[in-house]
Amino acid sequence: MKSIYPEIGKRKALSFLLLFCVLLLSSCGRYSQETEALEEYRTQMEDFFDKVSAMDERIRSIDTSSETAEQEFLSAVDMLTSIISDATVLDPPDLFPDAKTLLEQAAQQMSASRKLYHETFEGETFDAETFNEAEESFKDCNNTLLRLAKYLQSIADDEL
Repeated sequence: MKSIYPEIGKRKALSFLLLFCVLLLSSCGRYSQETEALEEYRTQMEDFFDKVSAMDERIRSIDTSSETAEQEFLSAVDMLTSIISDATVLDPPDLFPDAKTLLEQAAQQMSASRKLYHETFEGETFDAETFNEAEESFKDCNNTLLRLAKYLQSIADDEL
């Protein structure tokens, strides 16, 4: 499975930096509530994507030959589900009206994936069909997060 998170990291930093520099300059030195909200959201989203990226690295670094691999994987999936779910409470500024919807969609997909992974690995026998469904839901979540990153970047680009 190809990781999307390094691509997000490279693009988001530049996009957010440029967007907020322009917004700060356009306010002619006034520190408005809108600028404050944008800065807070930028910080929150940077933190969110950093956490997601760290969990992606953790999942990819699991030694699949280890006796504890399944538990390590399920623990990482649980943590990733929590990170994405926690992000749904963030209140995006008006500049990003679709961000909350995309985060909520990713949270639903990750929650479904988590449930299916647990069914797969905690059942009496390995169920390949359930595993494939879990993988598909996980990929859908990754794609939604990528769409979110591209959406945030496109808004930032449009504002420049």
